[in-house]
Amino acid sequence: MMSVVMELPPSEIHIWRVRLDAAGSKSDSCSPFPGGERGWREESHGWLAPDEISRAERFHFDRDRRRFSLTRAALRRLLGSYLGVSPQEVFFRYNEYGKPYLDGWDLEFNVSHSNDVALIGLVRGADIGVDVERIRPGYPGHEIASRFFSKSETDGLSAVADAEYALAFFRCWTRKEACVKAHGHGLSIPLDAFDVPIHPSPIDEFVTVSFNGVDWLLRDVGAEDGFAAAVAVGPGTYQIRLLDWDQTTDQ
Repeated sequence: MMSVVMELPPSEIHIWRVRLDAAGSKSDSCSPFPGGERGWREESHGWLAPDEISRAERFHFDRDRRRFSLTRAALRRLLGSYLGVSPQEVFFRYNEYGKPYLDGWDLEFNVSHSNDVALIGLVRGADIGVDVERIRPGYPGHEIASRFFSKSETDGLSAVADAEYALAFFRCWTRKEACVKAHGHGLSIPLDAFDVPIHPSPIDEFVTVSFNGVDWLLRDVGAEDGFAAAVAVGPGTYQIRLLDWDQTTDQ
């Protein structure tokens, strides 16, 4: 358990940034990884449920198994710190689309990881979705956009300069994924059923994205250099706190 139980006011969204390949490199009272890398790796495996261990073992590469396991263990560690229970006492239920949730608590969460960066978003009493993606120059974004994005998004991306296309594409992608994950109905929501901003510059304030009868609040998150990330949440008034295990910063 953390030495201090984390507080989460209803007006705040906490987004934890976890650098998976450096997890446990620092020890801090706000850290999900106290005790250093060795202690973290040895202890965290015992926090995972059998289904999580089974999922980890399906990865072909050790690096991918480790990153998945660390992400799930960090999620358990953080949820436990907000609920005042041990990581092993965190039990997930899953909706019919596979989105995990906590039964009997008003704490909502969502998690995403790409490469060696994971984001874990938490809020009280509202649906939330987060998504992070490493920006990969040369990725066939034009083809993906034409198949899955809305016409206005595809048209907007086609007007972006080549030098900024990868950034604009992945910002658009993470914004859409965050909205879909907040809704919780997975791929049953077509990505072309709603529009998000497509410009490459970050969204620093919440904007409204409407689909399926809900006005979602959307904005970008500062994940890490070379990554795009976004958070979507149900209606309300929120301040985002972006946190690392060795420091906290308010946005």
